[in-house]
Amino acid sequence: MNETGTYLTIKHDIHDIHGNRVAKAGDVLTEGYLHLLADSCRFKKEVKKLVSETTMFSDLKEFLNYKNYQFIFDPEGVKDEVLKVIGGISLQPILFEEFDLMKERDFYTYRHVILTTALTVRMALDIYSNANEIFNAAEAAFTHDFGKIRVPLHVMQKTNFLTVAENDFISEHSTVGYLLLIYYQGTVDSLNNKVAFEHHEKIDGSGYPRGIKESHPIVEIVTTSDIYDALISERPYRKESYTIRAAIDHLTKEMDDGKLNETTVCLLASYNRRKKSSSIENISLSRNFRGTPPAENFYSPVKKKSGTR
Repeated sequence: MNETGTYLTIKHDIHDIHGNRVAKAGDVLTEGYLHLLADSCRFKKEVKKLVSETTMFSDLKEFLNYKNYQFIFDPEGVKDEVLKVIGGISLQPILFEEFDLMKERDFYTYRHVILTTALTVRMALDIYSNANEIFNAAEAAFTHDFGKIRVPLHVMQKTNFLTVAENDFISEHSTVGYLLLIYYQGTVDSLNNKVAFEHHEKIDGSGYPRGIKESHPIVEIVTTSDIYDALISERPYRKESYTIRAAIDHLTKEMDDGKLNETTVCLLASYNRRKKSSSIENISLSRNFRGTPPAENFYSPVKKKSGTR
């Protein structure tokens, strides 16, 4: 339900990894519908598998060494802490099957999911003292872009602006991920589901799919991490990525406009500085915006406010 009190309607059929239809175009996401979807789960009894037991863990180790992340993960002990937390995430094998498909079909998104999770954990380690909260943030971030698996490949890899119909697939990915997770996990009320559903919502209500005013702290951490990695990483729809300075400038402007959480933006800025702040409260942001965005950036005009698909 959105802030006007109306329920979302699905625009496209959704199938599980085996080709079984999970939901059909035109279905309305009432509370009763969602609970029936959860009750249809056939995977609850699957023995969960640790990320550290999969190839995703070795990929994580490789991605943490990327040049753009040098200052973020290189401080002593940070990389080990991040690996420990993410390696301890456990999911049903069916979810790892989906990630294997994502890696094969859309490597950009696969890498993005892993790095967004690593960024989320990096920030959670500084924000939370409770190990459970850190772990919950990591697990929720890990499945945040689950719905991208169902976006047609020609849309994900398009190098020019999206059409209205193509954009509909992109804008629905958060809803698709939400529904797939409910179906696979057999529950409506989980943090994983919430983050998948709301990671494109904004504090001021300008996001999607429901246009709600986001206020959950872990969703806000994932949202900032998601945007940051999308900006500094390779994307089919632009010839070059944002520089780190341009990405931080972009996030700062979004924060100033009341869209992003101040703490998360400040932390990302501080991680990219040689001189580290002693506490979150001492972090300051420059408004001397010197970063230059890429000259050609063909993301959908509908998404211009975040600059990402």
